[in-house]
Amino acid sequence: MTRRVLDDQEILDLLAGLRALEWPLPMDRATELPRRFEWTVEYQSETVVELDTGLGPGSGLIDADGNGVVDALRLSVTSRVDRNSEPDRAWLRDRFAHVLGVMTRALGEPTLKRPGPSPQVRWRGGEYTIGLTRTTVNLKLLMARNDYLDEDDRRGEGGH
Repeated sequence: MTRRVLDDQEILDLLAGLRALEWPLPMDRATELPRRFEWTVEYQSETVVELDTGLGPGSGLIDADGNGVVDALRLSVTSRVDRNSEPDRAWLRDRFAHVLGVMTRALGEPTLKRPGPSPQVRWRGGEYTIGLTRTTVNLKLLMARNDYLDEDDRRGEGGH
């Protein structure tokens, strides 16, 4: 399995493009993102758009509420790795530290650091939060409405 991570400039370009979005983000404006970032739409409904962002099927998700307002964007920063392979897990840990450094230089110090088996770091803004999570198989960049994440946190889901 070939491992791939977005390079520093791709991460910075993605952050700049996402930060330029005006929140709350209507789903009809969010559906323009695949064209802007050259992603492939795999599935689309009124509340969900599944994407291939260039890192494989399902590497991106746009999730909206029942009123057509985007709750969250979840975008892979790495390709998927074998969760049972120690070299792959070590690579993912190293990539998390590196991407975290790139994002911190771009966004400043994080407002939340959540350690654990799936560590998450967040930068909370006025309307939305940007986050980075290490799952068991890849790194995910999250951009979500603050009220959505607050509710997720109350339920114990933590934006995953």
